[in-house]
Order: sequence, then C-alpha cells, then structure tokens
Amino acid sequence: MAARGVSRGAAAARSRAAVRLVILAGIVFGALTGLLSSHQKRQRALANDLADRYATTRESTARGVDAFVDATPSPSSSPPKAPLAPALEIRTSTPTSGTASEGARVYVPSGWAERHQTKSSARTNARKDGKCLPGAHAESDERTVNAIPRATASTCEAKETIPGLCDALAVLLPTAAAAADGERAVLLAFRDDDAKGPGAVHVAKNAIEKTGARAVVVVAKDDAEMRAARNADLPCAFAGENAKRAQFAVAAAILALGADVLLVSHEVVLRGANPLVNVPNERGADVEGVPHHASMLGQVVGMGDPAMGWSQYSQSMAMPHVLSSLVLMHATDESRRLAEWLATGNDNAVDADVALSDELLLPAHDERQRSGATFRVLPSKCFSSWKAGGAIAEAAKGFPGKPWYGDTYVSRAEDPNKILTTETFDSARGVVLRDGPIGDGDDNGNCAAIAPRDRRGPTPRALRYIAPPAGDFPVGCEAGLADLCKVVRKVAINRQVLVAVSNKNIFYMLGLYLDAVATANITNSIVVALDKDTAAWCRARGTPYYHRELTSLTGSTDNHATSGLKFRVLREFLSVGVSVLLSDV
Repeated sequence: MAARGVSRGAAAARSRAAVRLVILAGIVFGALTGLLSSHQKRQRALANDLADRYATTRESTARGVDAFVDATPSPSSSPPKAPLAPALEIRTSTPTSGTASEGARVYVPSGWAERHQTKSSARTNARKDGKCLPGAHAESDERTVNAIPRATASTCEAKETIPGLCDALAVLLPTAAAAADGERAVLLAFRDDDAKGPGAVHVAKNAIEKTGARAVVVVAKDDAEMRAARNADLPCAFAGENAKRAQFAVAAAILALGADVLLVSHEVVLRGANPLVNVPNERGADVEGVPHHASMLGQVVGMGDPAMGWSQYSQSMAMPHVLSSLVLMHATDESRRLAEWLATGNDNAVDADVALSDELLLPAHDERQRSGATFRVLPSKCFSSWKAGGAIAEAAKGFPGKPWYGDTYVSRAEDPNKILTTETFDSARGVVLRDGPIGDGDDNGNCAAIAPRDRRGPTPRALRYIAPPAGDFPVGCEAGLADLCKVVRKVAINRQVLVAVSNKNIFYMLGLYLDAVATANITNSIVVALDKDTAAWCRARGTPYYHRELTSLTGSTDNHATSGLKFRVLREFLSVGVSVLLSDV
C-alpha cells in the first residue's frame, strides 16, 4: 500500500512538471513569435526608409536626383519582360520644362505592364466604349494647337523634371503603336488640400478595380503619401518640396514628355467604362473640363450704374468656374506652361477652381499674362459636374463662388448694377480705379504699358503672325484683296490700323467719330465703306477708306445688321497681316 502511494505521488509530480514545461514552452514560443514579428516589422520599416533614402540620395558624381523603382516581384504578377532600371540619373542638358525639384521621384511596381485584372467587371470596363462623342464634329481638330510630340528614347531624359519618369511613362502609357488597351492619357489621382475623406490611394484603387484603368498614378504631396501608395502596390510620383499644387506639378512633368493627363481628385465619382479610353483625343483645345453646373455655360450680364456717370452702361459675361477636380489636359505647350504656373501657387487664388478658371477663361490684362491655353467642355454625357449623373465620371462639388444677378440656380444674388460696391466686381474695380500702372509719375496714366519684368503669370503663348515681322507686308494681296492692301500699305503704322465700319445711314455719327480721331491725332485710321455713297463721302473728306460692299443675311442695313458684318471685314484685314483695333463710330 505504501509503495503504491509513493508511485501515485511520483506520477502526479511528473504530470505537474510536464504541464509546467508545456506552459513555459508556450510562453517562450509566444515571446519568440512576438520578437520575430516585431523584427519583421522593423525590417519592413527599415526597407521602406532605405527605399526613400535611396530614391532621394545624390551620388557624388550625379548632377540630379535618382529615381526609385521597385525590384521586388509582385505575388500577383509575373516578372516584367523589361523591368525598369533600379536607379536613373537625371541629365541636366537644358530640359524644356526646367530642372528637377529636390526629392522628386517616381515609383512603378515591378511587372505593372503585365498585370491582369482579377475582377470581371474591371476587365469588361477596361476597353468599353462609352459612346461619349456623338456627332460629326466630335473629334474636330480645325483649331491649331502647339502639340508636344511624344518624347523618344533618345530625347526623353533631357526633358525630365521627375527623374525616372521616361521609363515609368513607357510602362504606364506605351506609344500609340504599342498600346494594347487604347488608353489615351495618364490618370493622376490626387487629394485636395485640407480635404476630408478617402485620399488619392482610394481614388487610384477605384480607377483600377472598377473601371479597369491601368495608366494610373497617385500624386504624393510628401514622403508619407509616397509610402502609402507603395504599400498599396500602386504607381506614384512626387514632384518635390516646392510644388504648392502637386497635381499640376506632376501633370506638367508628364505633359512635357508628350502625354495627356486626366486629373481626378479624391471626391470624383468614377463609374462604368474606363475614363482613359473614353476621354477625347486632341480636338482643337488645350484643356477640357466641366463647369460648375451641368447647364451653366455662361451668361451675358447687362449693367447700368448711375454712379459711373457717362460710362454707366456696359455689358459683361458671367462665367461659371471650371472644376479643377476633373480636368483633361492635352499635351500642348500651352497646357504645360499653364500646369507649371498653377503648380507654383503664385496666382494667390483662394481655391484651385478659381485659379484654373481665371487662367482659362479670363483675358490677359495690365500686369496679368496668360498661357494662351484654349478650353472646351468635356462630353457632358460621360463627364459631368457634381450630382449631374455623368456616365463615366462625376466631378467633386465645386468651390462656392458668388452667384450673379439673374442666376436661376440660386434664390439670392448680387446686383451687377452696383459696380462700385458689389463684391462680384472686386478684381475689376481695382483695375478700373487704379491710379496708373505699376510705378508712379507716368504721364500716360492707366494707358501706359507695363514693363515685362513687372508682369506675372505663366509664360504667354508666342504669337502666330500671318505676316512675320521680318518679312513682307502686306501679304495675300493677290487673293482678291489688292484694294485693301493698297490702302493698308499707305495708312498703317507699325502694321497697325484703327478701323470703323459704316454705311450711308449714319453719316452724322461717322462725322463725329472722324472729328474725334483727328483731335486725337490718329493718322492710321481707315473707314470700311459698305456702299458707294459712303465711299464717295469719305473721298470728299479726304478720309482713307476701303470700299467693301457687304449685305447682311436679312438684307437689313440698320446698325445691328451692320455691326454683324464687322467680323467678315476684320478677317480680311487680318489676312493681309495687319493688326486691327476695331471701333464703333
């Protein structure tokens, strides 16, 4: 009995020891697992940090910034056939768009070109035709633009402002001959400043996973956003520390290499077909976008303010904002210079919508110069303003601008007749009432020219002269314009003339006009005589004239019908190479 008791006690002790050993082993295993996990996290963080450092470190012999390209194959893709080089050195041989900003870089995951969509809806949408451009002139290219050709392998690096962008672009958007998916632009996913909600990574994922888009780049404003995009295995680009509006800085870099860009902010709703397959090709405009409201394309505003005295009556055009959240920029020189300017933030606008609208819709004046970029509205069936139901993309809610008088979309608005007090005309009022241009003591007052060094804005478009300044003048005289050339050759000063159009119905007003011209000592003035009586009247007064008989579509000869003929006459003057200041009588 005593022996059996001892045996049972020993067995119990061994069981308790075994349990303690198992518990201890579990504790040790858990600790080791935690340490290993922590070590792996630190290793990943260190790898990301080294990647950042590797992307921005200057080599002692380099004259620019290196680009970082992923060298780790993605588990969802096969190794790329032609992977990007691990590092690219920027060349500084006078790039057309300026030099690279400190820290600028681009990242494209390995094997991106060979990846395949896993969702059937994305595969369907990737090449789906949204039929966005109905009509015979949907792709009209009658207007001239200064298109930037796609940079070749031998010229690309000299134009880079983001190191490595040439190779990245070759992967994202192959040339037309090699493109298999027909994408026409690079989609730049970005997050508005101080905006809430999902960021640029979310936009890029939606574009890829829902619409099947492939040429998608996340615009990073800093290292953290670059890291977030890389962790999400998405292409991304950083334009450097100096860019105030990163989306336009990256856009300018891509435009300079000859590729179109579609800017898409974090609040844009993407649905249905791939937007990069359905955006228009170049069709005579540098930039395409959507207005603040679907049917709000502009309105003529008549104004009369008694406080302005004899000049109280005027007309203006009220234009809605162009939404900066959804913009197609074609690869033209004007688009590139516009994007570069907007990236600097030197426009001092309160919002990107305001800045973009000013540059595209408002004229150059006084010290403000413009890039000369032309604009047209994107196909409204597919690309719409906020809550307007675009079949492919719906822009974010626009900046809340001041409504104009008569606006049917709001219940209250400012009265445009209060020109001197209304907030709507703050900018214009400052120009009208200023005491001379920049600098004091100029005898010409508000009419004095402003020196180029005092002007601000993007570099303006170069003039396309019909008669080059160093060539013959006038030109095109053999095309039925011999009489016009004869009078222009005699009257024009510096190839410029003041022109008024008149018929026999308004001799009294024409006489007052010519008296004012003589008082102002203007000698390069021409009257376009629309009938024989007016030609004879001018001849009797010794007034230079061009006899050109034109009839309005209605046959009427009243002042409104005559006014409509001015532009046919103006075209003839311009055709012979003379600059025209067209005036009423």
